[in-house]
Amino acid sequence: MEKNSPLTKILDETNFIQLKYDQNTFSMDVSSINFDNPSSILYSWKLKGFYDQWTPPTSNGTIRYTNLSPGNYTLKVRSILLDNQQILEEREIQILVERPFWLTFWAFLIYALFIIGAAYAFLRYQIIKRERKTSEEKINFFTHAAHDIRTPLTMIKAPLSEIMEKESLSENGQKNIQLAMQSTENLAELANNLINFQKEELYSSQTIVTAHELNHYLSNYMHQFDSFARQKDITLSYESSFDSLDVWIDTSKMDSILRNLLSNALKYTPQGGRVSLKAESNKNTWTLFLSDTGIGMNKEDQKKLFKYLFRGYNTANQTTTGCGIGMLLTYRLIENHEGKISFTSTENVGTTFQLTFPIRSKNYQYKKEEKEGTDKVLTTEQETAGNITTDIQFTDSQTDEQAPLILVVEDNAPLRSFIIHSLSDTSQVEGAGNGQEALDFINERQPDLILSDIMMPVMDGKKMCQIVKSQMETSHIPIILLTALGDKEHILEGLEIKADQYLVKPFDVHILKATIRTLIANRKMLRNRFKSAVTALPEEAPAVELPTSLDDEFIQKVTELVKEGLGKNFNVDTLCASVNMSRTSFYNKIKALTGIAPAEFIRNIRMQEAALMLKSQRYTVAEVSDKMGFADPKYFTDTFKKFYGVPPSIYMKKN
Repeated sequence: MEKNSPLTKILDETNFIQLKYDQNTFSMDVSSINFDNPSSILYSWKLKGFYDQWTPPTSNGTIRYTNLSPGNYTLKVRSILLDNQQILEEREIQILVERPFWLTFWAFLIYALFIIGAAYAFLRYQIIKRERKTSEEKINFFTHAAHDIRTPLTMIKAPLSEIMEKESLSENGQKNIQLAMQSTENLAELANNLINFQKEELYSSQTIVTAHELNHYLSNYMHQFDSFARQKDITLSYESSFDSLDVWIDTSKMDSILRNLLSNALKYTPQGGRVSLKAESNKNTWTLFLSDTGIGMNKEDQKKLFKYLFRGYNTANQTTTGCGIGMLLTYRLIENHEGKISFTSTENVGTTFQLTFPIRSKNYQYKKEEKEGTDKVLTTEQETAGNITTDIQFTDSQTDEQAPLILVVEDNAPLRSFIIHSLSDTSQVEGAGNGQEALDFINERQPDLILSDIMMPVMDGKKMCQIVKSQMETSHIPIILLTALGDKEHILEGLEIKADQYLVKPFDVHILKATIRTLIANRKMLRNRFKSAVTALPEEAPAVELPTSLDDEFIQKVTELVKEGLGKNFNVDTLCASVNMSRTSFYNKIKALTGIAPAEFIRNIRMQEAALMLKSQRYTVAEVSDKMGFADPKYFTDTFKKFYGVPPSIYMKKN
């Protein structure tokens, strides 16, 4: 037998042949044992299952088949006598051509499983896609709901604040107003928690960390709770077992974790109690212990603490507000930061939380540089108030013509009316219902300041702010954005589109007024400085930093054009055409930046250039007069003396 032959014994003794799928082409020779007259023997055969008819008799005994399909066959062979067509003998062999693996039952089973798996994966993908879309719709709903909640909250808080300041109330009335103010703050906090919880579904689980000294970070963060602790007569303390420890933390996550835990500890600790934070560390981890002497939890409630929307029975029955989502949010944030949280609690004794975090982790995304003060973005009205300059004195006796013009852009008509009324005692105030109406107003009449909500129909506040700040004619106008979304990401986003200030609803009307006064006063001071710069002698001109790079580019270009036009037939119309601006727009821009009219601006630049030429002592007074475009040297002398107090000849000798 040949190697790899399908035969296990000689063909004459074989009744069954099993062939592999690639052995489906074969041949065999047949012969009849007839020693009388072999040449008179003919052969005929058929392969049942392939072709069921007998082949014509032939003396050639070679049988050949090619490319048989997998299956069972029966090969029958006859020997026939040539003279009388008598069948001498008939034999048969069973032949099996095996199927290839990819056509076997198991292969088809795998195919079926694969198809089912692919169909399941596609169906699952569609479900996830639909769920994600639903989740995004939920996020949008909560975002708009928060905006709708915070706007009426502002309508409650701002009038109450004015009543407290301006109205004479009895002691009981003062208490009632303070209670209403506190309830407003509580409602705002609930709205914040709701927004933060829903946003957490979209937060990236990736932890982006920066290096911080732990003692410095924790002690600074706890300062913002000092005032609340003093109000409730609660002792708030921090200590650590180390002098210094550098850790890598994601401040956005850590701020939320500490804010939820500390605010809960202070809320549920009675007057005269204690809240303490202690930090410890070992080689690879650092641990926080947050303890309070509050109301605690019973054992049944402890099992449900990190469940969605759970509040203990002893908190639900109290007047302290809450919605039960803060602890679940905290638990998720700690998990995302690769931390662990555990706690012990005794009812009416207190609670201690233990939080453990790795100092470093291979899963952290390290950010080497952190801008100073990034995690100190203003997120509360108290912080905003602390950074507003209020030492500039203003008088409320200005006439309408002298008062600054403020444009209030707010889609909520009652709130817009209230803000207009609140600001109208010191300013001219106009209103617009959305960003597009604001742009239409600005094209007709430029305000000194824009106060705008963010979420509005037709055009929102961000888009309007981008357009105003990107156009040369309006880039100098200060903009204050009002929003219900007070987290750091939204505040930074607002500042990145070059808004000058960002206030969170519900805002305090006093802080709003102080912010407006500060921005307008700063712009007035800037105009005065620039006016001094363009009217002073060159050696006395102060350096002035303009509000935006676009404003700086505009002034530099205009100054260069004026200098290039000296001695030529150059006027305001020529300058307007050179910068592609209408005379009105150009006048408003120059007046807003410098406090002087364009014609006076040109004269000031001309006088400064004249002073430089005189100082160089390379030209006579008459030559300088001619180069500056003055037809009469005497008129030049009078003008120069009017500007700088000395005749040009004396100025030239002094220098």
